[in-house]
Amino acid sequence: MFGFRVSAVWSAVIGLAVVAAAQTSNMQQSKEMVVGLNLDSNYVRIADFLPRLRDSLVQQHRKQVRLVALDGNPQDAEDLAKDKACEYLLQLDILEITGGGVAYSTDLPKRTMSPEEERERRELGWVRVDYKLQSLKGDGVNVSDIDIVRYLDYPTSWDAAAFETTVFRTVTRVTNSTLGKLPKR
Repeated sequence: MFGFRVSAVWSAVIGLAVVAAAQTSNMQQSKEMVVGLNLDSNYVRIADFLPRLRDSLVQQHRKQVRLVALDGNPQDAEDLAKDKACEYLLQLDILEITGGGVAYSTDLPKRTMSPEEERERRELGWVRVDYKLQSLKGDGVNVSDIDIVRYLDYPTSWDAAAFETTVFRTVTRVTNSTLGKLPKR
């Protein structure tokens, strides 16, 4: 009889622990902000690896923010984000820019560059990230700006994947800094 009472008490304690854990999980989920992420590029070389880049950004762990990948064109991104119950939409356009506004210098590194490295760095000087973070619930969040590839985004060694690595670093940096502008809960 004593064993039955102990068993009943332990069952009750375990049951209460499960209920408390479920409530804690629900509270944590309600604090989590859901942000739809749409990536686009007019640069064929970058468009080829955008799906990997998007997946990489979505899989990163962030406190209180969950990114949801949005497949489709940028014009439909807002509707797609609302369909996936997102509170915010982050749109990133990785652009190849041309014209007089491009400032490329091979003087940054004080060492000899291979022809491949010089060509890739020249191309990176023509890459710009336009980003826009907007609220889908009307709480006043509306941030838009541009960023460029920075010298600190370059990999420490230059190889065949250096261009992709640099774009990944730039877009990751821009994404994380933009998500940091979300209101705190």
